[in-house]
Amino acid sequence: MKDQIVEIIETWHDKYLKLICGFANTQGGELHIARCSGDNIVGMSKVRELLEMLPLVIRKTMGIVADVYLSNGNKFIVVKVNANPYPISYHGKYYLYSDGTAQELTGNALDEFMLYAQGKMWDSVPVPQVYAADLDADAFSVFRSKALASERLTEQDLNVTNEQLLETLKLKEGGYLKRAAVLIFHKEPEEWIRGAYVKIGFFMSDDDLVCQDEVRGSLLTITDKVLQILFDKYYLAAVSGDGTDVIKKYPIAKEALREAILNAVIHKDYASGVPVQIKVYNDKTIVFNTCNVPSRWMVRRLIVPHGSRQTNPLIASTFYSSGITDAWGTGIEKIIKESQKLEKPIPAFDPAVSDFMTIFFNDFYYSGDSITPDVSEGDELKRKPLIRVPKKPKKIRIPKVTRETKTRFHFDEKLPSMVIELMRRKPTITIRKIADKLLTTTGMVVTAIKILKEAGRLERDELKNRRNGKWIVKSRRKEREKPEQ
Repeated sequence: MKDQIVEIIETWHDKYLKLICGFANTQGGELHIARCSGDNIVGMSKVRELLEMLPLVIRKTMGIVADVYLSNGNKFIVVKVNANPYPISYHGKYYLYSDGTAQELTGNALDEFMLYAQGKMWDSVPVPQVYAADLDADAFSVFRSKALASERLTEQDLNVTNEQLLETLKLKEGGYLKRAAVLIFHKEPEEWIRGAYVKIGFFMSDDDLVCQDEVRGSLLTITDKVLQILFDKYYLAAVSGDGTDVIKKYPIAKEALREAILNAVIHKDYASGVPVQIKVYNDKTIVFNTCNVPSRWMVRRLIVPHGSRQTNPLIASTFYSSGITDAWGTGIEKIIKESQKLEKPIPAFDPAVSDFMTIFFNDFYYSGDSITPDVSEGDELKRKPLIRVPKKPKKIRIPKVTRETKTRFHFDEKLPSMVIELMRRKPTITIRKIADKLLTTTGMVVTAIKILKEAGRLERDELKNRRNGKWIVKSRRKEREKPEQ
């Protein structure tokens, strides 16, 4: 088998039956019992007893058949377990294999595992005592208008009753609405599904919350509500132009943020009961949602074309039918493109085991402005500058980034100016600290330092050793004032 799992142990203990149960509930695997010295098995005097005992114990405790035999010239015992199409328990408990350990499934994780084993997903479970007449008429109107405009559905497909439309979208089963239908079309889905809303907060620091909002409603309408609150209350717009030709420039690309919020509400693990969270700081905005991120997925896989893994297939397919989203895992790519289109810093992405973060960087902050909110009467959010900014802030000139200096992970051309500003404030700052503050990688910082050194803007003064050195930022003005030799 190409991706066969193999675990090696030296001596047998009954605790390894949990590992065998985990093999059966994932993709199968082999357990090698081997404590060898040269060509001989050491401490394995009861080899024949194990060969006879293990198949019986595995069948008795788990009800499955495992192949147990000697392998590789009688050097070790192999316990081979195949993947099972139905859930396997050991003493009434269910385990999954993950990174060399057997993880017991409980609570929501166990519920999802049992559903998946039955060929169902969380959003396909029926919800009793909710009917088509209880759903939001505005949500259906939004769906029909967007689906018709995108030509994903024809006028004939949409010219039906709401109940018939739900059946077409496979959101009904046996007279019951599915969870996906309640989330997408109900005005107050949290009455049935805990955590089905979006929480927004403005933070001066991680433990200093200034104000917050909770946005509720159907998934079809909640994204636009969230965006309106963010851009009306939480973000400052730079205004230019006169009279009727007023141009507003915001610190974050609106369409990129829309895509991030859509990804969050569509792919969230609703069984967790945790809402989508949007944390707004002076210098960044973080969109956070709980989800089941596939193991071995890293940022470099996300920022290039990749397959779509849907936590909630019915929700995803309904949004696709409406024309609001695309189907083939293009969300991350669209976020990057929309940010580049408006020359905004490229967002960072942080996939963890049970959550996903998209981090947008405040364009005003990086250009020299630093904004802080102030809550006054009526809970209205006003803005005032933390630092007085000159009318024409000086910009650090950085040589154009060439193909040779760009990395394959979307090098941000504004990064050198951010790096040199941190070095000017604290000459002893380390590359790791710079990467942490800018939410990027050390490799990106090293590339930015190389560009700055080539431009003659930066030097490194090594004192006793590399760890105790400091950065020397050179001014272009001083270089121009030097007399010609």
